[in-house]
Amino acid sequence: MLALAALFLDNCFKLLPDEEKELALPLIENQAEDYKIYTVTRKTILNFLCGTGTLVPANEYQLFFSSDGLRLKEIRVNYSSFVKQGEIVVCAEPPQVEIQLKLQQNEVPKMELYVAALNRIGSTLKYGLAI
Repeated sequence: MLALAALFLDNCFKLLPDEEKELALPLIENQAEDYKIYTVTRKTILNFLCGTGTLVPANEYQLFFSSDGLRLKEIRVNYSSFVKQGEIVVCAEPPQVEIQLKLQQNEVPKMELYVAALNRIGSTLKYGLAI
C-alpha cells in the first residue's frame, strides 16, 4: 500500500507544469547624443516687426440732436468712411409733423364711416365731409 501511495504521489507531481526559468533583462545601451554646434556671431536678427492691434481715432465726437424729439431718418456715412467738414452725415425727420399727418390720414376713413352712418340715421339732414 505504501508503494502504491508513493507511486500515486509521484505521478501527481508530474501533472504540475515545470517552473520556467527567469528571463534575463535586456541591456539597453544609451545612444550617443547628436549635438549641432554653431559658432556665435553678431548679426541683425530682425529687419521688421509684425503685430496686431486696434487703431483708435485721435478725435472722436459724440453725435446728438440739440432739439428733443428728432429721430434719425438716414445715415449717409459708413463705419470707416472719411468725413469732410460741412458734409451731411445724418438726416433727421421732425416727428411731430409726420406723426400728425399719419394720425390725420388714419382718421379720414373713420370719419367717412361716421358721416355715412349719420346720413343713414337722419335722412332729412345731409352731412358731408370736406377735406
